[in-house]
Amino acid sequence: MEITDVDLAEPGLQPDCAVTEYWPITESVRVPACQMTTTDQPAQDTPLPCWWVAQNPYCESGLEARYESFDRSGAWLRCECGP
Repeated sequence: MEITDVDLAEPGLQPDCAVTEYWPITESVRVPACQMTTTDQPAQDTPLPCWWVAQNPYCESGLEARYESFDRSGAWLRCECGP
């Protein structure tokens, strides 16, 4: 699977993904990508919630989406990425 980095100025891989948070089940919010300090660390002042992509050798693609949020017990996410 080939994934294109759509923002070469940001550290790490910035794929073309749409992440939606559902909390409670009937309410949905589009979650923006995190502003990154390093390839695996969101900037401390980035607004929450946000998401980023990290390396994970146990995933088929070698990548996983990670999510930073306030305490949202019961929330779930949907992540859809283009090539």
